[in-house]
Parts: sequence; structure tokens; C-alpha cells
Amino acid sequence: MTTEEVDTCLAAAGHTYTPNWCSSGPEGYLIDLKGREGLQNEVATIWAIRSGAKPYRAGAKYSYSAINAALCAGSGPSSALLEPIPSSLSSTWVQPPTETPGPERVGVPSGPPLESLSNAATGETVDSIECQTNEQLVIHVHTHLTIFVNGQARGIPYGIGIPGFQAVQVSGGPFVESGSCFYWLHTHSNDGIIHVESPSVTDQFTLGQFFEEWGIPLSSTEVGSATGMVTAFLTAPGYQTAVYTGDPRNLPLGNHYEIQLDVGTPIVAPFKVTNWGRL
Repeated sequence: MTTEEVDTCLAAAGHTYTPNWCSSGPEGYLIDLKGREGLQNEVATIWAIRSGAKPYRAGAKYSYSAINAALCAGSGPSSALLEPIPSSLSSTWVQPPTETPGPERVGVPSGPPLESLSNAATGETVDSIECQTNEQLVIHVHTHLTIFVNGQARGIPYGIGIPGFQAVQVSGGPFVESGSCFYWLHTHSNDGIIHVESPSVTDQFTLGQFFEEWGIPLSSTEVGSATGMVTAFLTAPGYQTAVYTGDPRNLPLGNHYEIQLDVGTPIVAPFKVTNWGRL
């Protein structure tokens, strides 16, 4: 990537370059992505590239092509299936409930789990997604999923995509530390954070693939065993929350994307993650 291309991506994400984000490290100038909650990780990494720094995040080096794939390819989700939230919807929705921060510092819904893991994948390849012994960190991003059924919160259980998981009790609740293998899409906690951990910079994942791992249905009329009209909201960094009008299985998973599925009514106002912690 040239510096001009980086500047274009930064502009698309709503940022401009300044050379003040780098700090000296043992391998040269490194950007402290984990401490910059005001910028998305891809943007901070591109910031580092623009300043001549070496991309760095949680011990994993990101290639320029990875950053290009993460941020520059389209500079966000496709707008073809996104529509502004109509006033008829926003004038009648109810506010989301207050949530208690979980192990990853993101709020945990107070409602019961949507479904159990009784039909979850146990290690076989699912929709081209493999379950490997170690977590794959070439790409490591996080999408937040929230589900409401008739206005009531439903939880996303920890351990999806981690067969034979072992959870430990930490501050905020249970957290999965290990398992027999890790699918490239998985949950460590019951806070709705989907960890996207892929060995390839070219892989693009969808919510439908995550539900395949979970072993429950997803369509415009059902989310697991809950049936009714499904209203889907999508929020991506630098974009206004919008209604997704396509098949919810095709909702993209991206870094700090926020997806909300409302089954039936009342519709709940889109939940917003206010603290991504170190994710």
C-alpha cells in the first residue's frame, strides 16, 4: 500500500494522519492498538503504517495486505442492503435494558440463553470453517451480536465454536480458556462477542456461518426456535446504524461491527457497545 492509499482509507474511516500515535518498542516504532479505544484497530494499524511504523497487535504482526483487506476493500459493509432507520420504527421502539459488564468488559444481557449448545458443531468442518487445535490469529477481530425476542433480551452462550470447552470463573462471569479445538468463529463469554480468528487475510465471514456452528436456524422469520418477523440492525465503524434488508444469514462479521436481531415486537432500539475494552 502506498501512503496515498492509506490516506484514502483513513479518510473513508473519518480520520486524518498525524504522526503522534507511535511509541518506541524493541522492534522499532509500534502502535499501541490495545490502548487506543478511540480508534478501531484497523484504522490504528493503518495509522502506524502511514507513519512508517510496524503493524502490531497482541503479538501478531499484520501484513499490509491484511490491513487492506480489513479496511480498504469497500471501506465498510455493502450499502446495497442497508436502509436508514425510518421514523415509524424509531418512534415506537423501546430502549434496551441496562447490562452488567462481563469478562470482556462488554455488557451481558440479563435474559436467558436463546438456545443451548446441544446441536453445536463438535469438530467437523462447518461451511468451510475448520476447527483447529490452536486459535488462528492472522486475522483477529470482534463482532457484537445482540438478540431480542418480543422485546426481551436473549443471551448468546459461551463456548460456541469451542468443542470440549473449559470455562473458568473470572471477574464478570465465566470465560472459556481452552477446548479440544477452536473454530474460526467462536465465543469465549456470554456477552455476544463473536471472535473472528482466521488463518487467512482473504476470508470473509457471515452471521449465517456462526449460526451453522451453533447448530440453529437463522432466516428472515426465525432465529433459533424463536419465530416471527426478524428486524436486523447493523452498525459498522464510521457508519450510522441501519436496517439490513437482506437475508440475515448474509450479515457480515467485521471488526467492531454490531449486529442486532429483533424477533417480533416490540422492536428494541439498537444496543450500542460503549466499551470494547481490549477487544
